[in-house]
Amino acid sequence: MVYFCAYLWVRCKRRTASRENEKNTEMSPAQPNIWLAGMENRRLISIDIAKAICIILVVIGHYVPENSPIWYMTMRDVIYSFHMPLFMFVSGYVYWATRKPVKYKDFVWKKFQRLIIPYFFVSVIVIFIKLQESFYAAGCAG
Repeated sequence: MVYFCAYLWVRCKRRTASRENEKNTEMSPAQPNIWLAGMENRRLISIDIAKAICIILVVIGHYVPENSPIWYMTMRDVIYSFHMPLFMFVSGYVYWATRKPVKYKDFVWKKFQRLIIPYFFVSVIVIFIKLQESFYAAGCAG
């Protein structure tokens, strides 16, 4: 993991150096979103690194092998104390930095279509499979 973080850090430094050479001249104080002004097709590497670290911490925080040593459980408790708030903070920052002016009703409708409809569709499939399994298990046992 240390090598992975070092690799990401070196890669970030190289991209930052190449961006400084290009010097974006499109930025002006009149633009409404100063965080991403002139960066429509660019990614913020530091945010990508933060998201990657958050994902790794979430995986480590949720993995608990049997007979874990004390040091692992202590590390897990430390990670558990901040990993989800950090993940939510980074996600909120990315949302805030990339938001577009949209009416609240349209925003909620798009989220509903993108999240709730697939959720209900998958839920119906999972419930159907679980019911089939329970009927099969009841039929074999009785």
